[in-house]
Amino acid sequence: VFRILLSHLRVVRDARPGQILKAPLVPEVFRAEFSSMVDFLELRDFLYGKALCNPEALALKAVSGTLDISCVHGRARGGNSLRLQAVVGVAALLADGASHATWKVSIKSLLIGGWVYVGIIGNVAPDAAESFRDATSYGWAFNPVKQGQALAAGYWRGWEEGDDAIFQIDATATVLRMFHQRLGATFTVDLPDAATAQKARLHLIVHARGTQIDVCAAADGDARMLE
Repeated sequence: VFRILLSHLRVVRDARPGQILKAPLVPEVFRAEFSSMVDFLELRDFLYGKALCNPEALALKAVSGTLDISCVHGRARGGNSLRLQAVVGVAALLADGASHATWKVSIKSLLIGGWVYVGIIGNVAPDAAESFRDATSYGWAFNPVKQGQALAAGYWRGWEEGDDAIFQIDATATVLRMFHQRLGATFTVDLPDAATAQKARLHLIVHARGTQIDVCAAADGDARMLE
């Protein structure tokens, strides 16, 4: 694993001024060992940038009435049910006093014909079957959603397996932003006020067997994609 780190440090050394570099690519079998080494050498912020999201907000829980989904810190995975499976964060995305929170979402598995919803919600106990219709729900499924109502899709066409996106909630500008890497485009949904942003939590819905969504705090390099 040290060779992976050494190789990345050479890339950093040879990078052009101002060039944004990707994090080192680590095979899954070595990730735990690599992470331990990075922490021991105190290189996490150097390699990945400073985390820009309340860490507690990445812990997930199934909405009451959701029976077939497993939740761990930063991951939601659907079982065999074809019903809507809803998940919310256990804490607000904005830490006390913060005006911005930025996080990354990865669609790790999604069957053809299945769909997911990714966004935010203020209600900590929405209706499990229709949480996307909640008046405090904002995000993206087949269409952008604002206050539980579908908006015109525009260039947005829905999620696919393998998608990565950087999300940012901005209490100052009262907006939810998303940079979608496959489409290379930034999408926005306006929020009614700063209070809505302050109360917002993660909100995920899956509607296909075996769907997996991973969430992690974004790093400085990720946040630059939204500039």
